[in-house]
Amino acid sequence: MRWLARIAKNEALRLTLSRRSAVAVALCAIAAYLAAGDVRRASLGAVFTPNAWDVHAAAVNSFMYIGYLALVGYVALIGTTLVDDRESGLVWLVLPRLKARVKWWAGKVGTVVLMALALQILLLIFCLLFGVLRNGGSLGVAASHYATGGTEVVDSGGVRLFAPVAPDAHMALREGLLTLYESFAFSAIGTFLLALTVRFSRAFLPITLALLGLLADYVVGRYFREWVQFSPGRRLLESIHATSGAGKTLTWWSSVVYWTVLFALSTSVGGWVLRRADI
Repeated sequence: MRWLARIAKNEALRLTLSRRSAVAVALCAIAAYLAAGDVRRASLGAVFTPNAWDVHAAAVNSFMYIGYLALVGYVALIGTTLVDDRESGLVWLVLPRLKARVKWWAGKVGTVVLMALALQILLLIFCLLFGVLRNGGSLGVAASHYATGGTEVVDSGGVRLFAPVAPDAHMALREGLLTLYESFAFSAIGTFLLALTVRFSRAFLPITLALLGLLADYVVGRYFREWVQFSPGRRLLESIHATSGAGKTLTWWSSVVYWTVLFALSTSVGGWVLRRADI
């Protein structure tokens, strides 16, 4: 498996040094900054100050921040790697060394996973940074009174920022697990969009489909409540798995299975098509 690690490492380094990485980093920073502003406005006048971890909890529960900013930045970063290799001719330098197209595809998928994890960790770091510098929050791992629902956990428009957590929750562990979950979800979406470029080699396709897909997901979800069972965008939100009352809820296991199926199918179909594609 050394060849897979080597391909993924080299590809990840190439993407990190590309101009698109600056766009992805900037969008993650903007998402964190806006989430910090939401938490700050929601806590104005409250006796207790939210901690820095609350900013990340709010960021991953906003369709705008985790979807239109973080996810779009991620797709812009990794979505055209196959197209770029074809257009630059790099593929003809790599394939003879690997001796198999499936190895090239596996390396691309490995890069997609690696970059998803890297961007989610970066988003978490930005959230903690703005939570401390902008909101004056602490990095203590104990759940704040704000996070446990002691105050109204809503933004200025009355929209819930995130589901209240248990008083004994370990915030670092909680947000770390959410980071891993979001990384896996991003990996599944990224692999799906990358697999489409195997057959349709168009640089604009991944980012266009990501934007249109998020918009359609939001619009359909506004009018059809049952759509939440199929919506990839809603499954990115932590609070959809924890809300109660009249709200439609999903289980964590159903979402893990959802992303696993999407990732496995995208990987398998992408590799199968690549073997027969005219490169």
